[in-house]
Amino acid sequence: MDQKVDKHFSGKEYNAKEYWTERAKEAKDDLHAVCTRDVKGIRNQIMDRVQSRILSNFIKNESFAGKEILELGCGVGRWVPFFRQFGLKYSGVDISKEMLEIVKEKYPDIDFSEYNPGDRLKYDDNHFDYIVSITVLHHNPQEDQKKIIKELSRILKPGGKIFIMESCRSEYFTTFSNTEEEWEAMFAESGMRMNKKRLYRYFSVQGMLRSIKKIFKPEKVDRTKAGGIGGGAKDNEYSAARSYVLKLGLLDPYLMDFLPKRFYKGIIAEFEK
Repeated sequence: MDQKVDKHFSGKEYNAKEYWTERAKEAKDDLHAVCTRDVKGIRNQIMDRVQSRILSNFIKNESFAGKEILELGCGVGRWVPFFRQFGLKYSGVDISKEMLEIVKEKYPDIDFSEYNPGDRLKYDDNHFDYIVSITVLHHNPQEDQKKIIKELSRILKPGGKIFIMESCRSEYFTTFSNTEEEWEAMFAESGMRMNKKRLYRYFSVQGMLRSIKKIFKPEKVDRTKAGGIGGGAKDNEYSAARSYVLKLGLLDPYLMDFLPKRFYKGIIAEFEK
């Protein structure tokens, strides 16, 4: 596949290493550093809550205590607390030196290292019990994805598992996404089988938030002329609608059970070596 242009990278030809180096420089917090760029915090919070719930439900039957996990694309450590709560020994790798500088200051007791597609990781063969990649692989061209997956397979123990949460459609921002069948085939090339999967979406909720803002235009309400006590009727309607949409955001993963093929934007899957 040809290199793409990322509209969030000033129209330049997309380069994963350059992109995440730039993101690290402007990072305000864990979410802003790695989630959607140039949006208000509430939308990234929605994404974070939905992703966390999907992942929690997906891995709830695993026995993690005392085992080792590697996160591909650890960024500034957004998922470190999540995985350490299970008693896992956590390690992380990332393409950005700048991201790693930030995360090493936050978690000096954890092993973090730089990794670029095509590199050989410092770990021995069959080292990790688990590997996780959350919306990372689709930021790399397909040929690089294959190199990464092959290397992850090398350091994964026989019977070990890889969890991925990845994009299946390139609609909101430019990525090198694959269909669920393509993701499965790519892992199969490296000797891994898919045990289970779930399709999901969350950008529809963000679209609804944009829509209600256009409808109510809360920032343009004239409080001296709006109806209701204190002139806040329109503001109250907007707040109520917004609250309703946020609640829908929490229900969204469950609604996906009914019509997944029609609405899904991503896949969470478990692969075993």
